[in-house]
Amino acid sequence: MYGEGDSARISLRQTVASHRRERAAERTFSITPTTVESVSRTDGSLAAVLIAVGGAVGASLRYGLAVVVPGLGATLAANVVGSAALGALVAAGDRPSPRVRLALGTGLLSSFTTYSTFAVEAVTATPGVAVVYVVASVGLGLAAAALAGTLVRRGPGGGEPSGTEGGAATGDAAEPNPKKEKGGDRR
Repeated sequence: MYGEGDSARISLRQTVASHRRERAAERTFSITPTTVESVSRTDGSLAAVLIAVGGAVGASLRYGLAVVVPGLGATLAANVVGSAALGALVAAGDRPSPRVRLALGTGLLSSFTTYSTFAVEAVTATPGVAVVYVVASVGLGLAAAALAGTLVRRGPGGGEPSGTEGGAATGDAAEPNPKKEKGGDRR
């Protein structure tokens, strides 16, 4: 039923599909109730203290930002910066310890960012301002989280995210680039 080349293509598709599932699993948010439970079980009430301290720092930063940047700008800045920071924290996976993830993610970033203020400001703004504010907040927040996550996954070298070199995620064979190998295109 299948030819010789068909089985190789099917195998490649299965490998690519498996790789994509693994990459999706790596992007899973790593601050979970299990993280809280594991820290709580081993360190008693340390989890609550870490979250409280992180929350106090995040709330203080949020207040300071509101003093420096008036109005909608403070909430927009807090939510975009917080989205980027949380995107980076999630992309870092298990590299930060469960204690650090609790203090930063559940504590600091949860109190620094604010959905409720965003919602109230959007509802009370004039219609034109509200539309721009909502689109900017959601769009920039998503973009910041995605960009920060991508940068963290790429690491300090700044190359392709691991596992996607040369189009491998789509099943394309990596083709050598003679211009890159000789120092790049110098037109």
